[in-house]
Amino acid sequence: MAKMKELVGVGVRRVPEMQRHLKHYVTNELFGNTNVPPLTDARFWPSSGTITNCIYKTSTQLRYATFKCVLSVRKLNTTAIAEVLVHAPVDESTVSVQVIKQQ
Repeated sequence: MAKMKELVGVGVRRVPEMQRHLKHYVTNELFGNTNVPPLTDARFWPSSGTITNCIYKTSTQLRYATFKCVLSVRKLNTTAIAEVLVHAPVDESTVSVQVIKQQ
């Protein structure tokens, strides 16, 4: 799930694309082409429904994490216009904001 959340964070939104990335990750990075788990192991080869749910849930979390961040910046100083760098981690409920430029 962590790898799927990471991939959604960088823009993967389609199930076939996610499956392709997961296949590469499991076979090359996790196991190095040795002792690859069987395709029936749902832990490493999730179903398309599981992938769809993960994409939806993660993209929703990212959307609202960014939205809360923008609101908190506006609440701090209503007259300032600020460009912010948003760090919205998927697994945590807190969002860190760094003000880059304030006018």
